[in-house]
Amino acid sequence: MSSIPITLVPIPVGVGIEYTTIDELIEIICSYIGASVSATVSFYAQGPVTPGAFVTSQFYNTSQNVWYGWNAGTASYLPQTQFQNGDTKTTFVAGDQPNLGWIVCDGRAISAVPGISALQTAVLQNLFGANGNLPNIAPLQSLQNLPVTGSFSGITNPAVAPVAGTFSGLTFPNNPVQPADVQPIATNAETLDASTIALQQAVAAVITQSEAVLDSLLAGSSIGLITKVFVGLG
Repeated sequence: MSSIPITLVPIPVGVGIEYTTIDELIEIICSYIGASVSATVSFYAQGPVTPGAFVTSQFYNTSQNVWYGWNAGTASYLPQTQFQNGDTKTTFVAGDQPNLGWIVCDGRAISAVPGISALQTAVLQNLFGANGNLPNIAPLQSLQNLPVTGSFSGITNPAVAPVAGTFSGLTFPNNPVQPADVQPIATNAETLDASTIALQQAVAAVITQSEAVLDSLLAGSSIGLITKVFVGLG
């Protein structure tokens, strides 16, 4: 068991002392002994419920495992935690933990969240609306069969041919038009057809890789991660 370092100092006695019983002697001795505690020692109260009025500057809530400090401005104990209202975390611990300030983000109506205090309800309403719902957050987990690195950047980006203005720049010198006059149209149409096919193949490759990404996102296996939002300790 821990001990408190107390220093005992005798106080000078300026008069004679008389006693008739041992109890009187002990009482006299105790009356002339001074005691002090080291400045490095501090005292605090603890318990399962945080007091509503001042007890000590520090209070340890044993049910929450959280320290509280007395705030003179609000005349109340405030939790000493590194979290701010609205902070989120992912965890493997399922279920709400209102006593610790954490609520599962699973799309429920705020009014349907059980066991939270009026202050915690107000925090949720401030975050998500007076008649709002919790966000439904599913952490991204364990993706499989994604396209390999370079799958998209390796797709050729074909240039469309012929260049703009090729058809409008054609001339027909003969009247009536001769077969030789329309041959450039046929040639450029074939070029356009070939470049269109190349572009179609590139688009098809992008679609294939995109489908692989989507399938991986939709089929991601769950490993039990849950998202929770911090709403204060009530």
